[in-house]
Amino acid sequence: MGNEAYDDDLDGNINRTLVNPFGGKTHKEMNDLIDAFMEKTKIDEIYAEHIRKGAFLAQDNEAFQDPREDGLQLKPEERAALVLEDPKTGNKWNQPWILYALVGCCSLGAAVQGWDETAVNGAQLFYVYPFGIGEDPTGTQNSGNDGDAGLRGLVNSAPYLCCAVLGCWLTQPMNRVLGRRGTIFVTCIISSLACLWQAFTNNWWHLFIARFILGLGIGPKSATIPIYAAECTPANIRGALVMMWQMWTAFGIMLGYISGVVFRSVLDGNSASCSAVQARSVLLNIRCVSGRHLTLSNARKGKTEQYEAAFSALCRLRHTRLQAARDLFLMHHLLDNEEHIKQNQ
Repeated sequence: MGNEAYDDDLDGNINRTLVNPFGGKTHKEMNDLIDAFMEKTKIDEIYAEHIRKGAFLAQDNEAFQDPREDGLQLKPEERAALVLEDPKTGNKWNQPWILYALVGCCSLGAAVQGWDETAVNGAQLFYVYPFGIGEDPTGTQNSGNDGDAGLRGLVNSAPYLCCAVLGCWLTQPMNRVLGRRGTIFVTCIISSLACLWQAFTNNWWHLFIARFILGLGIGPKSATIPIYAAECTPANIRGALVMMWQMWTAFGIMLGYISGVVFRSVLDGNSASCSAVQARSVLLNIRCVSGRHLTLSNARKGKTEQYEAAFSALCRLRHTRLQAARDLFLMHHLLDNEEHIKQNQ
């Protein structure tokens, strides 16, 4: 019973640390944290007041409801922005357009994911017979044997096989080296090239290799984009916007089926049609790689100048610098606490 009680208390402390890392801290302790943060990040002193007010706001949403002894007070536009983001008093969906543009770009990544999954469906009508693993579209000739179903299944499942044995395992190393934005960019390039590669294959094992490489794009991308969207989105609408990943993946699957029907009669179903069907999702991949934004990954690797760049990026994603300062200060200490918890486990 004693061990169970200790474990429960430990879990509770961890949850409290991650939900509100500043809970129970005194005014002096908060000031010490703020000073240490400013010293570590080297953020320009012109933002010091925003950081200080944002830190106390991160500790307590009602920190500025009453006059404060330290003299800190909110400007009218800052107070209006806080009222606006509160679902009880404002409209939480009233956010800067750039935030929705970022989520839209992430949604393109989800649509690419779904489209990549269904790109092979329509193409099967054309490649199985020339590649010697099935009958022709008319059903009058068969170039294979009883093992054809297994080979067709292997080719179809190649991206998911790659995700399971290699792609998803590369997510953490790629994010550590390239950051969120770099990982998304590289995986979209891989997906684009793999889609084009599929269009120029001439036998089943060549197509299998191309689709296996496609899994290197699908795996890390599908694990990184939702996290990236969550990091950039305010907490009060984070769940709804991050779940857009699932909706737009389904939308991409629908696009894949529709485009399969569209390309069904291209050039009477010859190899050019197969190539067009296989390569069509490259269009969304190209659009997706054009999106960009900044996270804290480089800053936390010791490049302190990136903290100010991250703060500037958050200022574009929030209505006021106060909200950006609050979120930056909270993100920094949450990540610190996560690392501390991992080291102690």
